[in-house]
Amino acid sequence: VEFQFWLTSLHTDPWSVNLEYMVGWVDPLVDWAESNGLYHIINIRDVHTTNVVQYGPYQMPYWMWQDLGVARPTTLEQQAVIVRAFYDLENSKMDASRQRFVDTWKFLADRYGDHKYAIFGIVNEPLHHSYSGITDAEASRLGRHYSAFMETVYDAIRSTGALNPVFVDVPSLYVGDRYSHVFPVNREVVWEDHKYADQTAANIDTFKSKLDTFISRVGAFGRPLYVGEYGCVYTSSAYAENSISLVSQMVAYMKTKPLIGYGFYAWEYHEGEYADFTSNVFNADQSRRL
Repeated sequence: VEFQFWLTSLHTDPWSVNLEYMVGWVDPLVDWAESNGLYHIINIRDVHTTNVVQYGPYQMPYWMWQDLGVARPTTLEQQAVIVRAFYDLENSKMDASRQRFVDTWKFLADRYGDHKYAIFGIVNEPLHHSYSGITDAEASRLGRHYSAFMETVYDAIRSTGALNPVFVDVPSLYVGDRYSHVFPVNREVVWEDHKYADQTAANIDTFKSKLDTFISRVGAFGRPLYVGEYGCVYTSSAYAENSISLVSQMVAYMKTKPLIGYGFYAWEYHEGEYADFTSNVFNADQSRRL
């Protein structure tokens, strides 16, 4: 299972942990998974841009834009500027934001490092929706900085004595050849990526191609590979009836590949889930069957 947390929930202010939230919400979840022998990924979600209206106009802690000295973002591009600055290690204005992120992971590692089944997923879909308009060279520069920052966070986690597995997401830099902007993290990490079928095709051909590329290109780093999310990004109800078959085919295909595992099928388009409010692809009966 994956537990998704937001920095804005984990903190009462930029430098203080929200202990009430930890004790009342995070600890019970982690302890429940631990007591049931469930591997659980503790994952931070709010360091990228979003176009999902339910999340509000931004998906990042307020101190990130304050550190950069800009106004609260209200558009994707305004968010993207802040996110790119966060991963740009040459941008000293974001040093404090990066340090808060590192300190948060030190806190989490110290708190849950003795949990046998806890896995640390550093950050979800880094640089997602943050690459529009940048050059190939800039994408590669950010990719290098991202990998270097992941090494810093990894070292901070290990400094607490925690030996839990650490998962690192492939950066979402879709500029030209995406994987040319992915660089080794020279630590004992597990590389994670998210794979979805084409949003208009009633087959998993694009899913297979994307998965094979991930395995070939990132697998060359010599570290284990994991698919954290998979599914179909549905834009038409015409494909709703194919969902059960498509998901079964995806799972069967992943089982033939050198992956250490795969996480959750993306449910967000199902009745009552967050994307359903804007897309309304599945009806209640279809969602129940899935």
